[in-house]
Amino acid sequence: MRCYQVRFAFLSACSFFVGLSFANSALAVEPRAGGNEFPIKVVKVGGVELEVVVNSDTFSQATAINANGSIIGTREVIGEDISILSQKSFYFGELGHKDMPIPETFTNVEATGISDTELVIGYATRPAGHPKGNLDAVTWDPKTDEIVVLPRAEGDAACQAQSVSSNGRMITGYSTGPARMRPVVWTKESNAGGWNVTVLPTIHENNPYLMSSHLRVTPDGSCIAGCCTEAFLPSNVIDSSLYLWTKDQQGEWKRQDFSERQLYVKGFNNKRQIVGVARDSSGKSFPCLINEKGQETKLSLLPGDETGEARAINESGLIVGYSDDPHGPEGGPEPCSWSMDGKVTSVKLGPSPYGTIHAINDAGQMAGMATLVELNKAPGVENGLATERALAFRTKRTGR
Repeated sequence: MRCYQVRFAFLSACSFFVGLSFANSALAVEPRAGGNEFPIKVVKVGGVELEVVVNSDTFSQATAINANGSIIGTREVIGEDISILSQKSFYFGELGHKDMPIPETFTNVEATGISDTELVIGYATRPAGHPKGNLDAVTWDPKTDEIVVLPRAEGDAACQAQSVSSNGRMITGYSTGPARMRPVVWTKESNAGGWNVTVLPTIHENNPYLMSSHLRVTPDGSCIAGCCTEAFLPSNVIDSSLYLWTKDQQGEWKRQDFSERQLYVKGFNNKRQIVGVARDSSGKSFPCLINEKGQETKLSLLPGDETGEARAINESGLIVGYSDDPHGPEGGPEPCSWSMDGKVTSVKLGPSPYGTIHAINDAGQMAGMATLVELNKAPGVENGLATERALAFRTKRTGR
């Protein structure tokens, strides 16, 4: 069954503050310079080395990684009033460590993707009711700090960027106006040129599932995937299905049916294999693979778990994400990987099983969130005070 009410809650990685625990007594932790502002800690766990970005006193996570190993993510910042936390999007990689700047007249910005050319995409927001609108897609160059607001589709009041090709010249997302939300693609023909926006063909103009399910482009820019509306049904139920868009010989984007599955699209490779999150009839989420023929595989969960998410897939077909325990105070998400036949393997990154993996590149580098536990021993104190921070990480590439 593919019909679900639009008003359901989506699992957010930000709700999982319990991650991998690394005790200094058990692990070798080597501080190392990691950019303009913050160090990283190289955490050695058996044969795996994690580069943990120490950029928050409370919480940070990596949400995407490119071919160079550069990551983007979000981090919490404690304000002058320690009861107030704000969120910043950050870049960490070839160009150091930087927070994404907020464009003029906007009040917030969030990164959503990064290309192999180090171009970061995302969206900026203003307070609701602002005369210029409250949501716009943006690009950011961490090298120059230039931030560009992308054009909306004609007649629309807002737009959001959700995915970017590896060469940084194609961006996908949505543009929205009165009673409509349409999938769009932004293209840039040359470095000197601007961005052109094209509305992709759909059955209906209003495709609200795009807001949370995402419109994704393959790394080579040849294909776009996303869930759009097939029919509006009674009781505020929308029937959505998964579609692909490819260019015809005239260079026009054409839509084709791909799968009846209503999917949160999280990963999409050049082989047109798609991974993401689906919901069963009871509303529980499960990780899912749609292969290049549109055939679905429900990915297995770790023993005893009830829900999970497939977050990314690389060109070799390695899928990463997490598997989660039943709802309750005990347990938490456990990082894992899947083969193409749906078999699950726990990814052991430390003595504690809990954590999340959000991204993987073709070199096999993974990125996500881990919890670092440190002992701060004051002079003359027998037992040190342990501090715990959930922080962004990437696995260290061999030879880096």
